[in-house]
Parts: sequence; C-alpha cells; structure tokens
Amino acid sequence: MGAEEITAGAIVRELVRGIPAGRVASYGTIGRAAAALGRPIGGARTVAWILASLKALDDTPWHRVVGARGVILLPDRRGALQVSRLRLEGVRFSRGIVLPDLLLDEAELRAPSRPSSLGRRRPGQNVKLLLAQKRIRFNAHGLRQQAGNRR
Repeated sequence: MGAEEITAGAIVRELVRGIPAGRVASYGTIGRAAAALGRPIGGARTVAWILASLKALDDTPWHRVVGARGVILLPDRRGALQVSRLRLEGVRFSRGIVLPDLLLDEAELRAPSRPSSLGRRRPGQNVKLLLAQKRIRFNAHGLRQQAGNRR
C-alpha cells in the first residue's frame, strides 16, 4: 500500500461530510453509494465500524447516518446525543424514527457537483475527484489499478 492508497475510511468520511444539515442517510446507503462510485467498501456494517472508530477531533458529521428507514441504532447516551444533534439541525422525528422525506438515497448522495452556499461540492463528486487526483481506477471487480496499468 503506497501513499496513493485511498482508504475505505476516507471514502466514507467524504460521503458523510456531503450529507447536508437537516438530512440523514442510512449506513447501507453510504455503502451502496461508495460501491456505485467504483469503490466497494463492504456495506452497512463496514460504514458503522468506520464511523464508530472516528476520533473526537474528527469533524465528520457522524450523527447524520442512521439505520435503515431512519431508525436511531446507537444505544444509551450516544443515541441521545445523535438525536439531540439531529434536532438542532432541524431533523424531525415520528415515534423516534426520522421522517422518510429527510432520508437521502444513493442517487442524491452521489449527485453531480452543485456548489452550495459554502462552495462545497456534493459528496460523490469529491470522491471522484479524490480518486482522479491519485490516478486510481477500479476494474469491474473492484480491484485497484493505477492509471496506465491495465492488467
């Protein structure tokens, strides 16, 4: 693994950073979006593991990732912290579940770049740019290839 290797953690963090305030995405949606961008990372459990391993100083908005159908899966105080952060961002709940219209799907998550008021790109575009800058391509089987290396 060289310095040009892009980790699954970097892909997940970039996708999660692209979830706008007031919206959420499921762990599975993040995994499917990464796979659709040519970087399969394993799925919902891998996404959950990556987010659980974030350090306190990391600015990734982990609280915007929820279970399938908008369910808060974190137990105890972590789940309460997630709910309070989401409510501060304007996320609405019904019987403890995020309202369905606030859930992003894969297409919204990897939509082409659209500048926001802060000048940030959409998450899918950031991941594509990150891969392009490192000249990394993936073949149909998800195997990493350097650009120009077509084995």
